[in-house]
Amino acid sequence: MKNIQPVTIWNNGTLETATQLDVVSVYDDLATNADLRYTLYTADKLGLASDRLNISGDDYLIWGSTTDVNASAYAWVASQLNLTLL
Repeated sequence: MKNIQPVTIWNNGTLETATQLDVVSVYDDLATNADLRYTLYTADKLGLASDRLNISGDDYLIWGSTTDVNASAYAWVASQLNLTLL
């Protein structure tokens, strides 16, 4: 889990502030693409939003060549969601 610059999210009729991002690889064909599941959490670990993103093409090739593939996955997901990692 990584800290992010706080963002406000509508959740069950109220505005909540997400401060953490969690990313998990749920599928990887080890050649061309992978599905990364992300969840945005409050400071109290309340899950606010969750979905999957598919990384493929040049993004996948760059991701797979990184020395720290986990940090690269967080950075890629954050960029896709327009989030800032802290």
